[in-house]
Amino acid sequence: KRCAAPPSSSSSSPIVKVRRVTGVVHSSQRSFSQNNATQNTTTSTSIDLTLDDDNNNSTTIDLTEERMRRMEPEELNAELSRRGVDSTGLQSIWSEHLFSSSASTTRKSFSLTSSSAPKHNDTDTLELSPNTTYVLRFDGGSRGNPGVCGAGMVLYEKHNYTTELWCGSLFLTQRGTNNEAEYQALINGLKIAQLFGAQHIVCEGDSNLVVQQILGTYKCKSPNLIPLLQDALKVKKTFRTFQIHHIPRAQNFRADELANEAMTSRRSKGLEALNR
Repeated sequence: KRCAAPPSSSSSSPIVKVRRVTGVVHSSQRSFSQNNATQNTTTSTSIDLTLDDDNNNSTTIDLTEERMRRMEPEELNAELSRRGVDSTGLQSIWSEHLFSSSASTTRKSFSLTSSSAPKHNDTDTLELSPNTTYVLRFDGGSRGNPGVCGAGMVLYEKHNYTTELWCGSLFLTQRGTNNEAEYQALINGLKIAQLFGAQHIVCEGDSNLVVQQILGTYKCKSPNLIPLLQDALKVKKTFRTFQIHHIPRAQNFRADELANEAMTSRRSKGLEALNR
């Protein structure tokens, strides 16, 4: 994919720093007949969200799940900004709830606390349990492809996507490709996880090419990618268990946000421990 520059905001309205998310998921079913015989059922889902800030002010979001699935990360950011909401800290909660909600649920209430900062941002003190499975979400982008490149990475405990254990952004080069950035995100995220004690890792990214090359399903023929693939496979062997899965881009927008942050600022953060 090609990463566009983040949209500029012309709104002068105050931005709500999201502290808490409450809401209700509604699912409705509609049956209809086809060819006067077969009974078919379709399910539609909508979600009502109330976002509370530290001053107990509330903002209501009324986007449907169907529309959310079609939105690119940049579109989501622009839509939330238009409504006066800072999406930082909300994205992982929003994504995980929407994409894991069951279609058979008719009414599901929830209440979640959102934090704009990861649980552990000081990698000097981060200790990961060797007996716990962690999830690394990674993403890379290039503005121009080739062009300015950045990578984003975030670590969670498995089944707990509401709290970031660590996140990092990596500025790579002013002229690189998207696939190179994707590999760098995976490699550096794995190195961080391994450095701080993780032994069981599940990697999730929206680059099907990288995922399939790591799995061995696709052959790697690009001279620029072969060394990166070899590095990734080498780091992979340092874990007791390793899995990698492809996820939709919209579900990966926290890592995408970090990659874009690196490209915009042309700086890296969260990876200092790898240089010691």
